[in-house]
This record gives sequence, structure tokens and C-alpha cells, in this order.
Amino acid sequence: MNRNVKRPLAFLLILAMGSLSACTSQGQEGQQAQGEQAQGAQAQQGSQAGTRRVRVAQAETGELTTQRNTSVNIEPGQESQIAAGTSGQVASIVAQEGSRVQEGDTVIRLDAEDLQLQVDNARTALQSARINLSSAQASNQEGTQGARDALQAAQTNLNLAQQQYNEGQQLFNAGGISQTQLTQFKAQLEQAQSSFQQAQTSLSQLERAPSESLELQRLQVQQAQNQLTQAQRALNDADVTAPFSGEVAEVLVEQGEFIGSGSPAFRLISTEEQLAKFSVPPQDAGPLVQQGLVYVRYSGLDYAAQVIRSAPIPGESRLINITARVYESETPIPVGTVTQLSYQITLAEGIKLPSGALRTQGGQSFVLAVREGVARQQNVNVVGESGGSVIVSGLDAGSEVVFPLPADLQDGTPVEVIRGNS
Repeated sequence: MNRNVKRPLAFLLILAMGSLSACTSQGQEGQQAQGEQAQGAQAQQGSQAGTRRVRVAQAETGELTTQRNTSVNIEPGQESQIAAGTSGQVASIVAQEGSRVQEGDTVIRLDAEDLQLQVDNARTALQSARINLSSAQASNQEGTQGARDALQAAQTNLNLAQQQYNEGQQLFNAGGISQTQLTQFKAQLEQAQSSFQQAQTSLSQLERAPSESLELQRLQVQQAQNQLTQAQRALNDADVTAPFSGEVAEVLVEQGEFIGSGSPAFRLISTEEQLAKFSVPPQDAGPLVQQGLVYVRYSGLDYAAQVIRSAPIPGESRLINITARVYESETPIPVGTVTQLSYQITLAEGIKLPSGALRTQGGQSFVLAVREGVARQQNVNVVGESGGSVIVSGLDAGSEVVFPLPADLQDGTPVEVIRGNS
């Protein structure tokens, strides 16, 4: 009976000892696994202890521009001070200041009474000169014709006297007449010859002298014609007109005032074309001329203008004068306005970076480029800088540089790039 009781007790004891041994073994294995995980975490933290987390900017090819402003004067495309073409008293001012006129319109009218009288007198003088010329020509024709008739009669008498003398010589040789009769024939021949020469001389003098007289008469007619032309021009100049279409900017005389020939009468400006004139530094002038188109700001509107010329300012080496033609608009800028013109200038072209990615030490500029997880110093040359950006050379496009650049980040430091919003 007692043996049967002891056997179950011994079995239970052995079973309990086995279970305890198994639990002890599992606990040791769990503790070992936790120890290994802790060691791995410590090792990982140790490997990241010298790595800096940074953000980067990518180097890109671009250009650096800046916006500049300058004052601009609006002037008419054409401006002229019109002078009176003749002297006289101002009878009326037809177009007042500010009036729009067309080419040929009368702006100022002078008293034309005296001028009309001068035209009438010149016309009378011309008619008188023409009458004198006609009379001289008629008289010359009559006198010349008489001289020609006299010469013809003298020629006939000479021919007859020569024939009688020749026949007398034959008769004298034949004994038909005496020496006295022959001498008479000879005297008659000599008299006929003398009359013929006198007729020739008279005709020559008549032909020469009237020719000179007629030429003088013709000159007098031409002079009278010129005087009439001048008088008519002066009469026409009594109306002082606009040489081109535009606006009467200023009237320089008063009604009833006497104005001399060549004295300024009014000032006319063109309304069909406007010019914008401004000055810029020499380094800006070239790009603006090449760009061609600029915009003038006035009353909330931008007016396009085309650059047409540039020239240095005499005695001024720091500024260049530029003139641009303003394109037509339904609401033109008033002439004489001083407004602002904004223009954009390209300072440099090349590799573009934020200025905050650049550091300078000992006169040398450089960036920290990220290569294979390490920040590497890369020396660069600054080409231009403006508005928080910089153009450099010595760096390839697509390179990643640390930005913003921490002051304590050094060359060779391992880095981890923060992407996006991480």
C-alpha cells in the first residue's frame, strides 16, 4: 500500500523539475535576444553620431537679372518755331494755343492791305516794261527796214555807175568820148561807192544799237516780273501757316502787334509722334538698344516705346542719352510729362545658385557640394550677384550644394540630405 503511494509522488517530483528546467532555458534565450538588439541599436547610433542632416539646392544654368528705374521726359516727335515770312501788323490770331491744326492751316493772319498795294504796283510796272519792249521792237524793225531799203538803192546806183564808167572807158578808147566825159563817169562811180559804204555803215549801226537797247528792255521786263513775284509771295506770307499737322503750343505775338520778317510767330508741336527721352549708365545702354522695346509707366498704364537712338551726354561720361519712339495710343501721354521707366537688365549668365549657398574665406569663394554622402568644398568664381542669387563659374550644372549653409559645416563632413518635407 505504501509503495503504491510513493511511486506517484516520485513521478510528480521528476515532472516538476523538468518543467522548471525548460522555463529557465527559455528565459535565458529571451534575455540574450534583447541584449543583442540593444547592442545593434547602440552600434547604429554610434555610426550616425558624425553625420549632419542638411538641405541642398541644385545648381542650374540661368541668368541673373535686375530691375532698374529712371526718369523719362515725354517730348513731341517734331517741334518747330514758325517765323513770319513778311513784315506787317497782326490782324488776327486764327488758331489759339492748344488748337489742333493741319498742314497748311492759317494760324496767324497779318494785315494785307499794304501788301496788296505792292502787288498792284508791281503788276503795273511789269505791264509798262512790256509795252516799252514792244515799242522798241517795233521801232527797231522800222528803222532797220529803212536802212535795208537805202542800202539796196545805193547798191543799184553803184551798179549803174560802174556800168556807165565801163562803157565810157570803151568809148574813150574808141575815140567816141572825150577825157572830160570819162572823168565825169569816174566821179559818178566814186560817188556811188561812197554812198553804198555809208548805207552799209548805217544799217550795221542800226542793227547793233537796237539789239543792245532791246536787251536792256528785256532785262527791265524780267526785273518787273521778279518784283511782282516777290510782292505776291509777301502777300501770301501774310497768312502764317502750319508747316505740318500738330498742336499750337505757344503763340508769340498779340493781335495788333507789328512783327518783322523772320521774327518768331508761334511754336508748333507734332501730335502724331511722341518721343521718350531718358538717361542710363553706359553698361545699361547697350542691352537696352539691343533689346529695342521699353515700357513707360504713366497713370497706371504701360506705354510701349521703341528705342531709336543713343548718344553720350557731352561732358558726362557716366550717362548715355537714349531716345525711344512711343507707339500710338488712344490716350497719349501729355507732352512735357516727366514719368518713370522700368527696365530689366541681365547682369550675368551661367550657373545660378542662392547666395546663401556661398561662403568666402581668405578671398576665395566656395560651396559645399554633396558627393557620395559627404560635403566637399568646391571653389567657384563669382560672376554676378543680385536679389539673393549668384552666378558662378567652376561648378557643373546639376550639382547639389548645401543650402542654407551652416556656419560650422566643414569640408569632409558626412551628411544626410533632407528631401522634401522630411
